Amino acid sequence: PSPPVDEAFIRGKTFLITDDGEGAAAALLHDLARAGSVGILVPAGALTSCEAAAAAIAQLREHVGTIHGLFHLLPLRSASTFPHVDMTEWQTCLNQEVRGLLFLLQALQPELRQGREVPFVVAAASVGGGDFGPDLEPTQPWRGGLAGLLKVASSEWPDVRFCCLNYADHPSDLLTHLLQEFAATGPVDVAYLPDGTRLGIQLVRHEVPADSVPAA
Repeated sequence: PSPPVDEAFIRGKTFLITDDGEGAAAALLHDLARAGSVGILVPAGALTSCEAAAAAIAQLREHVGTIHGLFHLLPLRSASTFPHVDMTEWQTCLNQEVRGLLFLLQALQPELRQGREVPFVVAAASVGGGDFGPDLEPTQPWRGGLAGLLKVASSEWPDVRFCCLNYADHPSDLLTHLLQEFAATGPVDVAYLPDGTRLGIQLVRHEVPADSVPAA
């Protein structure tokens, strides 16, 4: 079931947003403003290197003060579908969408370290990174790396709430989904199916009885 929604969690806070360029970031900026929050777009150049991210985040800190979270929406943009994607586009998307998020997290380490004193949230939203659509296979497989990256980050900074929202199609009410995830304790990896079902994805260790293993 979906956790409850409470806009009080974000009221009066400032969040950084990477732009998908196709309306999702613009809609979220509008919804955040309606909820009494501030959204700031991260310059596209900040995702190109560790140095560029550090410089951009430092400048944003000077401009807005305390930063309370990062919403990575770039992976919601349109892209060629597998297997009809060439290596050049694959590498470009991987660098911008996955490595770019890594660079931003590295630049935001001061905020991540203070997650217990000043609550901080990180969310990535993507289309096509998992087998949740009608085709039952990833259409943009490189985006599957976002969940792995955020799971590692969650283990490194346990006081910060990380979530990776996977969609089969572009979400119509992203803020509601974000608030639902911030109200939950986990898991990091979550899918919203076409019928609206929320699916939490979590690996569970399961020991296989010795007598069930085929003999060599």
